[in-house]
Amino acid sequence: MEIAASEQTWMDGTTSIARFFEPGDICANITSAWTRNIASDDLVAMTEVAGLAIPDDIFKREYLDGGFFGTYLRIKSMDTHLFDKELICAKTSGRTEVRYQFLEQYHLNVIASVPQKDIARFLGITPQGLSRFLRMRKSGTS
Repeated sequence: MEIAASEQTWMDGTTSIARFFEPGDICANITSAWTRNIASDDLVAMTEVAGLAIPDDIFKREYLDGGFFGTYLRIKSMDTHLFDKELICAKTSGRTEVRYQFLEQYHLNVIASVPQKDIARFLGITPQGLSRFLRMRKSGTS
């Protein structure tokens, strides 16, 4: 399964994962592409990934004025916006259970394919905390 992620590096050198991308998602650092400024996050491959690079000028032209492909990009962008609303709600809930349920609902392939340490970074907990959480959840005491 091809999976990429948006990884944030903080001032203290730690990293977190903001979101995952699976096949069919538009995986882009849209901030960098649209503003032509370096964004504060990087796209990283979580598994082996193949992709298609679309030059910035072609992307913008197609997005703004393109026919069929432009319509596709606009629909995918709206889908991403709606998905990101759900993601923000889960990520800001302050509850590991809610964030993990988000992965179960939208990213079962991530749970199956991505190392636990990277899932923990998405959840905002340590790998040890993830192990404890999963043990407690399995035993019904979470």
